[in-house]
Amino acid sequence: MFGLANQILGTLTALFLIILSVSGIVMWWKRRPAGVLGAPVPLNRPRGGAALFTTVLLLAIYMPMFALTLVLVLVVEAFCLRRLKAVNRWLGLRPDEMASA
Repeated sequence: MFGLANQILGTLTALFLIILSVSGIVMWWKRRPAGVLGAPVPLNRPRGGAALFTTVLLLAIYMPMFALTLVLVLVVEAFCLRRLKAVNRWLGLRPDEMASA
């Protein structure tokens, strides 16, 4: 159905995306600090403002599954991840606890 050149191009694109994903994980694994995720420390006050909030709200109205997923992620983070000290420290959710550990 598709020409040989198109199949080769699609295969190479998929292969390079896989290589890019795997090499990113390998580079992070080699450079990560021991025992933590290695993500930057979160800001005290989230940035974004009204434009970001409006955009997310419009997307949630337009795509109900996005809204459901967003609520699920917020609930899991608020009630599960922040209450488990080991997960909390690994994710870097509370920098004050990381410094004392």
